[in-house]
Formats: sequence, structure tokens, C-alpha cells
Amino acid sequence: MHILILGGTRFFGRRVVEILVAAGHELTLLSRRSVSDFQMVRHICAEKLPGLKILKGSRFDLVLDFICYDGDGPTEVAENVFFKRYIMISSTWVPRLWNGLCADELHAELISPISKLTPVTVNYLLGKVSAEKAVVNLRKSGREAVSLRLPIILGEGDHTGRLDFYCHRFADGGPLIAVAGGKNSAQIAVMDDLAKALVRWVELVDINRLPIWEGLPGEGRSVQSILHQMASSLGVKINLIDVSVTELEINFPFFLDHEPFWRESPLPVTEANIYDAVGLTPAVFGHGLYTLAPNATSANVNLRLEELRFLANR
Repeated sequence: MHILILGGTRFFGRRVVEILVAAGHELTLLSRRSVSDFQMVRHICAEKLPGLKILKGSRFDLVLDFICYDGDGPTEVAENVFFKRYIMISSTWVPRLWNGLCADELHAELISPISKLTPVTVNYLLGKVSAEKAVVNLRKSGREAVSLRLPIILGEGDHTGRLDFYCHRFADGGPLIAVAGGKNSAQIAVMDDLAKALVRWVELVDINRLPIWEGLPGEGRSVQSILHQMASSLGVKINLIDVSVTELEINFPFFLDHEPFWRESPLPVTEANIYDAVGLTPAVFGHGLYTLAPNATSANVNLRLEELRFLANR
């Protein structure tokens, strides 16, 4: 296939590009980040819309859009290039805007105020909702277009620093806050595993038969068990202190703003699951992804000091 990748220069998108190249597909990569180590890839270094204008009139079998954050994104692609299929990468958190029960739910009436979500997260998800609606409009106009909602992805080269938050706090051997005991479940996808599933999905499946697909890797595991596994892999012992969300909201809301996993809750795997569609069993998030005491930012250091102070004064 001749594939246009929008984004795709780091972490998950980069791994997808590597697998597609290895499979023999012809790739054009449009991103604002320069890359020098991709072989057999045409690269256009530009912002999205100027780059699409450079490509205006080009034809692609597939467009894979990792950098669509609003309703204009899908429309801009359709107005500038011809494609057989278009995939907009979205998030399994989108249904949380209306307390949805499944990862492939279509848009419902939004509930206000939206519980447990930060303003930054709300704005991000609202942008994805707008993009998904634009994808639906492309489908109504006869174009093959879908949204693919992905969960938390972890692996080598993760630029989000989610694991750094925990590993830095492990280093001093002190007690750790476990929000609500860490009993909530998180559905974490392994980067390499999900990338392989995505590539096989675009190669083998009639993706247009559903408007929204999801990449949930099973039912998930408790955050508590994930933290203990991380500590075991690092050869350290941790002391988790159960602190309720209510207590933290009153006395230490800053911690809730930065803790990556406490808002996670499981969603059921649906008929739109890409692992099931290609017959792959999701890999279990496991050992080998952690580094004890990485270079911590001053913000992380200060947060840890405040956490220890909070626990000492309870």
C-alpha cells in the first residue's frame, strides 16, 4: 500500500512506521519533527496543513492520522489528498465525557460537570470528539473513514513519563500514596504488541464496516498489582498507603493532578476490538520497562517532598 502517515516520528507512531516499512509498504511521513534514520520513507517536515498543501492532489491507499486533535483535521486531509481509507487515532477515554460504558460508544449527550477529569483532559477529549464527528461526516459523504480509540500505551521510548512518576518515588524507600488503595484497574497496552495488531488490522480487515474501533488489551489489572510488579522488577520493596480520593481532594489535590493511573477504570472489550479482529492475544504489560530513579524534574522532586510531608502529618 501507499500510505500517508501524519505524525509518526516518536514512540507508538514511530513503531507503527517501522513495522509498515518492514512489511514492504510505501510510506510518506508528514510531521513537524525531522527524522534522519527512517529508511525507505519519504519525509515532509512541516506543520500538518502546510504539509498537506505540499501533497495536494496526491493519492494514497491509506491515511493514518496520529495528530488529529479537532474537527478540522479530517476535513483538511480530505480536501487536499485522495485516499481509499482514512484512520483517525483517538482515545478510549472519549466515552468518559458522558460516563460511557463501552470503548466504542458513539457520541452521547455530555454530562456537566465531568467528574474526575482535569480541564486539560476535558479539552483534549472534546477535541477528539469533534474529530470523530468529522470522521462520521466523511463516512456520510461516501468516504471510507474510521476512528480508532487507543488506551494507555507503554513501552521503550515512552515520552509521556508516566512510569517515571512512580519509579522516582520508589527510589527513597519511603511510603507511597495509593489513591483509593490502587484497587482500580488499568488497561495498559504494550507498545510493540499493539503496533503489530494495528498493522495487521489495516492489512487484513475491512475496517470500514464499523465507524469506531478500539484497542483495549483485555480486562486490565489493578494499579496496586502493577506498582508491586514494577517494584519487584526494580528489586525494591514499597509501602503503599491507602488514601481516599476525598481526603486527597481536600488536603492534597495537587497529587491527584499528577498521579497517572488513579482515574483509570476498565471498559469491556467489544466487537470492535482490533486484537480480536486479527486473532491476536494481547501481551501482558510486564517486566523490563522501568528504570529506578530516572532524572527527576524539580516538579517531581517537589511533589515527592510534599507527598512525604502529607503522609507524615496525617
